[in-house]
Amino acid sequence: METALALRVAPPRTEEVMREARERGVYDGSRSVRKVGANVEVPVTRRFGGYETVEQDDPVLRRVSLGDYVDDPPSFSLVGDVALVSFGDADGEREHAVAEALEELHGVGAVLAHEGVEGEERVPRTRHVAGERGTETVHSENGFVFALDPARVMFSVGNAPERVRMRGTVSEDERVFDMFAGIGYFAVPAAVGGAEVTAAEVRREAHGYLVENARRNGVSESLDARHTDCRNVDVTADRVILGHFDATDEGYLDHAFGCVADGGMLHVHDAVHEEESEETVCAVEEAARGHGYEADTDVRRVKGVAEGVAHVVVDTRVS
Repeated sequence: METALALRVAPPRTEEVMREARERGVYDGSRSVRKVGANVEVPVTRRFGGYETVEQDDPVLRRVSLGDYVDDPPSFSLVGDVALVSFGDADGEREHAVAEALEELHGVGAVLAHEGVEGEERVPRTRHVAGERGTETVHSENGFVFALDPARVMFSVGNAPERVRMRGTVSEDERVFDMFAGIGYFAVPAAVGGAEVTAAEVRREAHGYLVENARRNGVSESLDARHTDCRNVDVTADRVILGHFDATDEGYLDHAFGCVADGGMLHVHDAVHEEESEETVCAVEEAARGHGYEADTDVRRVKGVAEGVAHVVVDTRVS
């Protein structure tokens, strides 16, 4: 079998080196991490960092999906080195088998059962299943990095294309108001795209990550992170992001129309039954009329969130 490169490291450094290799784009996911003697060999495509390098004459090829390990695999998402798994009514034995498979397949440091979200602030409900008890991590995607603890704050991997879209949609020096900023899901990409961003987040823990993620992505100077209810922020913006499924309630739309400039754009997120987004569109158009605007709307589907339910965005140009 063809030889392949690996970095030989002490076991406690395995996750750190795997994360660094992924960030550099040199982690070889076609091979398994393996223990040899007192050390661990992390598969890579090229050397880096001054680590001891070895050539594997007989690398262990990685099975490529969870279904290769367990029958009827549950849905899961990877946030940094933490796996969030929808176990349903699985018993402890099956949870343990799935967790072991994810640890081998993806090298995760912790496995959490994802059991929904609670309240208007959408705090995740999770349960520790395996691995490290501390679940703070750094998630890298499409040139962005997000520090977070997925046991305490929301993060949807499925929104990655929307984050990329936001980076490419904004114009240089455009004024953006993100009303539900969270840890910076859309505020950071908008700032990376060149916009001047005002971002409001009411949860203290999420706001802390918002500030940190602005720093990590090099946009602290152009991202004004405010720890407050978004309805307390008075700004004039060329673009307003309402990235919360309850954005049409509690006066949020009215506040958004009070902040958007003439000719500006709103992005109103919602969860709707498939093919039934008219209720959200009507709410947006009614709020626009109440502020003397005409609204030109377009509905985009982001992803499915449950059987028959989709995450959509109503893009609205006002004049």
